[in-house]
Order: sequence, then C-alpha cells, then structure tokens
Amino acid sequence: MTITIYKKPGCQQCVATKRLFEKAGHAPAFIDITKDTSAENHVRALGYLSLPVVYIDNKNHWFGFRPDLIASVNDEASHDIP
Repeated sequence: MTITIYKKPGCQQCVATKRLFEKAGHAPAFIDITKDTSAENHVRALGYLSLPVVYIDNKNHWFGFRPDLIASVNDEASHDIP
C-alpha cells in the first residue's frame, strides 16, 4: 500500500496526519504542494481545496486530519498480512 500525504508548510493537521500513520508503522510519502505544481494540480483535480490530502488510491482519498479513516486504513492493512 502506498500512502501519499499532500501538505504545505505550517500545516499542523498535515504533521498530525503523518505522525499518526508513522505511529502505525506506515512510511507515507510527504509532498509539499507549494514546491510541486503537478502535485498541487493533482490535489485540485481530485476536488480538494484544503490540506492535508491523503491519497491511497483512486477510490481511497480524503482531506483533513481524520484519525477515524487512518484507523480504518491500519485495520485494512493488518488484514492483508498473511
């Protein structure tokens, strides 16, 4: 599972989202949209105007600090372990 977190400098919700994923043992990619125009365009194309945006796949993405959704991703990942 590849987890990407789109963020901007000074975004505390972005940092909290990254920390919660890391605490669960994930290593998300952390992309600063102020330095990557294509990343900013991708976030806007998904319809988001707020950060962070968590992107796991075309069907699993959201914005904001969402511990409930992070927990569901962690639960799903633990079921994938043989």
